[in-house]
Amino acid sequence: MLDDGEEELSLRLRLTQAELLNAENANAGKSETLKSLMMEVIEMEHEKENRSEKMKKDFHSSLKMWRIYKGYLDIRITLNKPDSYSIGFSASRSSPISLTLRSSDLQDWEVMQVDGGKPELENNLTSYLVETKDVLGVMCKARSLCRE
Repeated sequence: MLDDGEEELSLRLRLTQAELLNAENANAGKSETLKSLMMEVIEMEHEKENRSEKMKKDFHSSLKMWRIYKGYLDIRITLNKPDSYSIGFSASRSSPISLTLRSSDLQDWEVMQVDGGKPELENNLTSYLVETKDVLGVMCKARSLCRE
């Protein structure tokens, strides 16, 4: 599934390619228009490639960061689709509490599921994440709450 930015780029790319074909068929003498449309298509293709590369780099750098904390939080990071990431972890080895977070861009995360805890725990963690946008903080908070 494409995110809004990639979907918009793909649509613009298709429209620009259609314009390019129409310009080529309608009036082959207008080489400047054709050349500028070709340049626009090339620029959009580069922009799409750069966006994809950036998402891959962001994911790998985040993965390295989470590995640091793997020693005390049993973390599973998954790239479900090119634009869908999830983090699942157990709050501690002795606790049945586990948490699943989801993001499409590694920036804005949401709490998807809290297992093994009281219903207010999910509300508490969700509101904390909305307020602070601190993913690691949410995991640490879940860990401290399960020890209480």
